[in-house]
Amino acid sequence: MTSRYAALSSALGVVGLIIAACVPNPERIPTVSTPATSVVPPELTGGAQVAPSPVPRVFAPVTAPAASPAASPAASPEALPPNRQPGVPEATGGGGPQAQPPTPSVRGEVLVSANHDERSLTVIELATARVVGNVALNDPAQSVALTADGTTALSTAAGPESRTVLVTDLQSLRTSGEIAVESQPYGIVAIPGTGLFAVTNRASNSVSIVDQAVSAARGSIAVGSEPTGLIARMLNGATRLFVANAGDGTVSIVDPTGMRVEGSVAVGGHPTRLAATADGSELFALRPDDATVVVIDPRAGQVKSSISVGVNPTDLAASPTGRYLYVSASDQNRNLWKVDLASLTPVANYNLAGSASGTAVSFGGDSNRLFLTTADGKVVYFDTTQERQTSSANTGRGPSGLAIGLFRGAGQ
Repeated sequence: MTSRYAALSSALGVVGLIIAACVPNPERIPTVSTPATSVVPPELTGGAQVAPSPVPRVFAPVTAPAASPAASPAASPEALPPNRQPGVPEATGGGGPQAQPPTPSVRGEVLVSANHDERSLTVIELATARVVGNVALNDPAQSVALTADGTTALSTAAGPESRTVLVTDLQSLRTSGEIAVESQPYGIVAIPGTGLFAVTNRASNSVSIVDQAVSAARGSIAVGSEPTGLIARMLNGATRLFVANAGDGTVSIVDPTGMRVEGSVAVGGHPTRLAATADGSELFALRPDDATVVVIDPRAGQVKSSISVGVNPTDLAASPTGRYLYVSASDQNRNLWKVDLASLTPVANYNLAGSASGTAVSFGGDSNRLFLTTADGKVVYFDTTQERQTSSANTGRGPSGLAIGLFRGAGQ
């Protein structure tokens, strides 16, 4: 009898152990390995949603295939493009749903550089030399202009097949659309007081008048051969466009309201860029082929004189006072030249930004501060009174144009 009780007690103990083994221990759930066809966590499927199993399970770590750089969820600082700063917002020019970058906090004047080699725009707050953000584009950027409130940039898309102007919202740092123009758009300028822009189309020998508000061109005007740079200035009480035609050595004078050419001035060579005094009394055409600046009287429609300056000049800007002309140069020894407009002679030259070639030059609201972009991806602040570099900021690779304006975004 005793032996029967002992056997029964032993059997009950075994049953208890079996029951305990069948109840999950909340402190230790064994790992379950799964075949390759099992459910994979969303972070390894590019964000795709996978239906969960009806029975909760814990999966052992799954080794994902090596991702390509484009699909990498986060790039290390070493993997960032040249001149891209960690933490600086960046947006792309299209290609599907994207994360919305934070709205930048911008105050005062902004400088936007068109970075041809990097296919991007760089937005810089001038007062602090702070890079607010970089906007990636689908095409190389050649030139850029800003709306009157400084919140939108329009840039020409360079390339033999290009026929578009890209529109970029500087508040969200995103491209917001495209405007169709004619073949190979090159230069772009805002037409003051109209909300319109003028674009030179190098392969079409024309200028398109673009209405940014409706994202469309109003029409085009036939000008000289291979139009490149252009500016807008008052002439005899009305706004006129001056267009450099590199193919036939002329400067066209265009009435943007009447959509017609009023006249043409022969300057010779291959003019590519233009500048003018603030009052519009003198116009300057740059001929890089022979390092010459041609001085034009726009009211008379005649050439006054010419100035030999530098080596491989690239752009030019007249000081707001009308006293000096500054010429950037693709010369590692002297990338900026200063010309006295009273004597029409170069009076100084400078080697800025570590001997990098100068690509574009412009004044902002301060008449004593000049901005020079360089081929190695920088914008240099130059004090024209002290004749020295005072600051700099990074742009994208190969800046080819720049625009400066007063930012009047939300809350300002």
